[in-house]
Amino acid sequence: MPAPPPNYVYYVRRTLQHAARENNTPPAAAAVVRRSARTMKVYFCGSIRGGRDDAELYQRIVRELQRYGTVLTEHVSSPELSDRGEEASATDRHIHDRDMEWLRESDVVVAEVTQPSLGVGYELGRAVTMKKNILCLFRPSSGRSLSAMVRGAEDGRLFLVKDYSEEQVEEILKDFFQRLAAAGACGRRARSPSP
Repeated sequence: MPAPPPNYVYYVRRTLQHAARENNTPPAAAAVVRRSARTMKVYFCGSIRGGRDDAELYQRIVRELQRYGTVLTEHVSSPELSDRGEEASATDRHIHDRDMEWLRESDVVVAEVTQPSLGVGYELGRAVTMKKNILCLFRPSSGRSLSAMVRGAEDGRLFLVKDYSEEQVEEILKDFFQRLAAAGACGRRARSPSP
């Protein structure tokens, strides 16, 4: 893939600097966005067939993730997607193979794990095998208990689990991507942020 023309890189850099000033984004956060926006590929996991109660929250998370890179699975946040999934337009095999390709291609995985989902659990297991940087978000206010298989997988390096409330989404994601940038993991796989 050819490099973008120099004026494109200049335009992106200036646009991000301007946006950082307009939004009072701290220079460190702006630097993370600048470094990662061109290279970071994010795989977002959220329940589809397990239930769509959190679809609106998924939209908010995906919008925030787009500040840090390309979200390969933004369709998970679509309000048009029902708990019957994509069955009208794609076979289960097609969905599996496509999503596994996106997972292999991704640099990081962010999963909202409050709504129990076999598919999300499967994706997380595969991501662990691929040594991806993983962030799982869980809302204790839901009254649910997070699976021990997810909470117990936390290692403080590649697999992180954060309990959160909805108003904390932006801050948690900013911290996660800043840690990745500080560890030099933006755009590269199998590197972990330091605790």
